[in-house]
Amino acid sequence: EQAKRADTEQQVRAKRFTGRFIRHIAAQEVRRMVDATFSYMISGSPAHLQEAKRRALNLASWDVSGSTGFSSHDMVCRNIAYSLAVIYDWLFDDFTAKEKEMLVRSITARMAVMYQKYVEEKRLARMPYDSHGWVTLGRMAVISAIMAGEVPEAEAWVKNTIPLYVHSIAPWG
Repeated sequence: EQAKRADTEQQVRAKRFTGRFIRHIAAQEVRRMVDATFSYMISGSPAHLQEAKRRALNLASWDVSGSTGFSSHDMVCRNIAYSLAVIYDWLFDDFTAKEKEMLVRSITARMAVMYQKYVEEKRLARMPYDSHGWVTLGRMAVISAIMAGEVPEAEAWVKNTIPLYVHSIAPWG
């Protein structure tokens, strides 16, 4: 019995470590992508543009169902989707059609899971103190606005996430 409990405690510690590690690695990559994008926007340097695009496409290639997916790490999934959408908007004219397709595919896949959980399944109505959910809903509203006109799903996203977010009062302030 004690050995089973020790194994379980080790598994819990390993899972917590893995989650923090994944969040750390993803946050670093997002920060580097945003920094490179800002550097490009300020300097106009082609080298900074290539670095920003390289990092965006790298993040877009990460498995949306794997360790950075919603079921594994909701914050990482949300932050990648949100950051990719913002960079997609900022560098829209600089991405090729193929690059845009890759970004849109990743953003859409991540957004679909979040939309299902927070809009279709009404997760915040059931769990109003879900602090991750309130942040996610706000990010979803931004993603919806950015992706409007880019993908058919965005029409429903805009129609349902923006009013829900605007007319909600998060208990977390």
